[in-house]
Order: sequence, then C-alpha cells, then structure tokens
Amino acid sequence: MATETVPVDKAALEAIQKQLDESKAAIAKLEIAKVEAEKKAEAAEKATKEATDIAKTEMNLRKLAEFTKRAETEFPLLPGKPEEKGGLLKAMSEKLSPEEFKQAEALLTSGQAFANKSHAFSVVGRSGAPASGGAWEKVEAMAKERISKGATTMTKEQAIDAILREDQELAKQVVDEESAA
Repeated sequence: MATETVPVDKAALEAIQKQLDESKAAIAKLEIAKVEAEKKAEAAEKATKEATDIAKTEMNLRKLAEFTKRAETEFPLLPGKPEEKGGLLKAMSEKLSPEEFKQAEALLTSGQAFANKSHAFSVVGRSGAPASGGAWEKVEAMAKERISKGATTMTKEQAIDAILREDQELAKQVVDEESAA
C-alpha cells in the first residue's frame, strides 16, 4: 500500500491550532471559575450554618428565659431555683407530647396550689421589734430601772414578768401592739 501525501494548507492548520489554544484557555478559565464558585458556595454554606446555629441558640435562650419567668411567677413555692425549674419546663416542653406537657403543668400547678394553701410558707409571729416608743419599750425601760435601783436581784426577764403581772393594762397594750405587727 502506498502512502499518499495530501497537501496541507498551512493557514488552515494554524487557524485550527489557534482555535484549539483558545478553547484550552477558555477551559482553564472555566476550571478556575468553578473552583472559585465552589469556595464561595462552601463559605456561604458555612455562614448559613453559623447563622442557623446562632438563631437556634437565641431561640433556646428566649425559651429558657420565658420558662424561667413562668417558673418564678407560677411556681415560686415549689423546690428549686427559678433557673432550674425553667430549664426543666423547657426540656419537658421539647421532649413530651403537647398532651403530656399539659398534664405535667397541671401537676405542677396543683402542687403550687397546695403550697399556697399550706401554712408551711406563711409568716408566723411578728417580723421584728415593735415600733419605737411602744408599750414593749416602756416595759423594758421599767425593768431596767427596777434592776438598776438594786432593790432586787432579778434578771431582766424576771423584772419584765413582774411588771406585766402588776400592770395588766400595760400587758394588754404589749399584746395589742404585737398582734398588730
């Protein structure tokens, strides 16, 4: 078999080579643009994830604050700090079904109602010294005077007891003032 030589048009061959070189350059530019686009997409995805995480954190903090306020106002006599009770309420609201959460709230509400009716948390007795210049101060002054005169070897308490036995009107004033306090 004989090989035949075909005449080559140099200008056509150079034009084809030029198109090939331009195509390779365009492909290289597209590869660079693709890599840059992928980097931008990754950065955008990372920023979106960070924004989502921040939003979730903010929402959790808002919910916790809301439940803590509820615990403080609705369940103040139940054991625990408001923050602890608020955290527990939040966790229950997220993990229990709505019906179960309502039941749990009802139990807490009834516990609070029981505590409100109980006398375990009420103030018993007076909350401090009687008002200045009252009957009790008068009794103490009389007892101090009686002891300072040296006519007796009584203690302060014994002198107070003796004065209240002797002056029934003054004793009634002391009782009335303590009842009012």
